[in-house]
Amino acid sequence: MKEKGIKPGLLNIFRLFIGLETVAYLFLTSFSGPILNAFLSKDVNPTRDQVNLATSFFLLLYLSIPWLERKLKGFYLPLALIAATIFPMINSSVYFMTGLEKVSLNIVFSAFQLIPLLFVPLVLIAWQYSLREVLLFSLFTGIYDASSAWIIADKFNLSVLQIMGVDFLRTTSFIIVGYIICELMRTQRDQRLHLMDANVKLAQHALTQEQLTVSRERNRLARELHDTLAHTLSSLAVQLEATKTVIDPHQAEVAEMLEISLATTRSGLSETRRALRDLRAAPLTDLGLCLALQTLAQSTAERAGLELDIHIPEEITELPPYVEQGIYRIAQETFENIVKHADAHHMSMSFSQMEGWLEMVINDDGKGFSPKEINSTEHYGLKGMQERAAIIGAKLTLKSDPQNGTTVRLILEEPFDG
Repeated sequence: MKEKGIKPGLLNIFRLFIGLETVAYLFLTSFSGPILNAFLSKDVNPTRDQVNLATSFFLLLYLSIPWLERKLKGFYLPLALIAATIFPMINSSVYFMTGLEKVSLNIVFSAFQLIPLLFVPLVLIAWQYSLREVLLFSLFTGIYDASSAWIIADKFNLSVLQIMGVDFLRTTSFIIVGYIICELMRTQRDQRLHLMDANVKLAQHALTQEQLTVSRERNRLARELHDTLAHTLSSLAVQLEATKTVIDPHQAEVAEMLEISLATTRSGLSETRRALRDLRAAPLTDLGLCLALQTLAQSTAERAGLELDIHIPEEITELPPYVEQGIYRIAQETFENIVKHADAHHMSMSFSQMEGWLEMVINDDGKGFSPKEINSTEHYGLKGMQERAAIIGAKLTLKSDPQNGTTVRLILEEPFDG
């Protein structure tokens, strides 16, 4: 029986049952024997109850030692269930062989007595495992009892027939009860999985709403700062430039102070614009990866006066945020390299998703470079691109020759979670 972790609460129920069973057999061996002897005026053999008491006691001891559970791991529970099933049945068979219960009605009654002892292992097997194990348990108990009765009787007679009838009823009952419990556990497991899925979706929805709220607030603050502080500094810089044209050229100290004020104003305006760019939500948050890449490529081509050939799907399978961020930053760095260093006239970009992998290819017809330049300088920022590719578990390749342009290829294989 293959086990994937003991179900919560199962061992506690098992220990409780074995504990109650031990107490019951202790009572039977201590009090019921003398009472029945006095009532029936004949000796009642307590051997079977004593053996069952010893079995229950040692099984309770086994279930009460955490070290055994850690040591035996996946064999811990199956061994306990096998012991709880086998020993009562063997004890009952041995009791038949003593000849004390040759009367068929007593044999049938004794067979029925096993039902409470076997019912709890049945429930636990159905709880922990599947219907296959339930069927094996039910068929084994039925075949064992029928075979024992046949061997003891040494021939087919009424007693054997009665035992087989009891075994059939018990086996059928076990299968029905086990099936019901398995179905209940399956339903509970499906409900738990659906609940977990609903919780994940709810968490994702909440995170999306939070990100959208933060994005809107950051954009609002960026607009406010742009319309107030940035415009004010820009106007001040213009006024200072105008002032420089009207002051007396001989006022050197005033001109120097004015130049310092203008430099400070320009520096503040640059820092304000940089802060506004950082404050605005990332394009990935607002647009998604595909539209963000398309917008980035188009804006780069317009800024640098390049012809653009672009092939990007409208949407792809959802990727983890850090993977999307890595892909976007690699594309951004590639475009910056094209604008600054390639001296190109045309660039192309393709982004596609096929079964099991993603591919992004960016190509330009610029002046290219030789591999030696990569080793001697960090002019193209390739080190950062390669590090980003490694973080997301992607493969980055670059092909370039002088005067033959450059091709950057990024391939990301499943799983996309890194």
